Amino acid sequence: MLFVAGLLTGFHCLTMCGNLVIGYSLRCDRAVGIVNHALYNAARLGSYALTGVLLGYLGQVVNIAAFGGTATLAGGIFLIFFALKMFGFFSGKTLPEIPGTRSLREALARLVARLRTGA
Repeated sequence: MLFVAGLLTGFHCLTMCGNLVIGYSLRCDRAVGIVNHALYNAARLGSYALTGVLLGYLGQVVNIAAFGGTATLAGGIFLIFFALKMFGFFSGKTLPEIPGTRSLREALARLVARLRTGA
C-alpha cells in the first residue's frame, strides 16, 4: 500500500510540480534561477506546513468524517473550474476570489521583490 502511495505521489510531482519548475526555470538565467528554486521550495514547504497545521487543528475541533463527502465534492468542483480556467474556458472572466487572498498575494509579492533585490 505504501509503495502504491509513493508511486501515485511521485506521479503527482512529475506531472504538476515538475512542470512548474521547468516553466519558470526556462525563463531565468542561472543566478535568478537559483533564487527562484529557493523561493519555490520555501513557499511549497511553508504552504504544506501551514496546511498541515490548519487541518490538524480543524481535525481536533470538527468531526471531519461527517463532512468527508461534501469536502471531496467541493474540492473536485474547485479543481475542475481551476483546470477549465487554465485551459482558457473562462478567458476574460474572473472567478470569485477567496477573501483575504489579495492581501496575502500582495505581501508575498513584496517579499519576493525584497529577496530578488537583496534588501
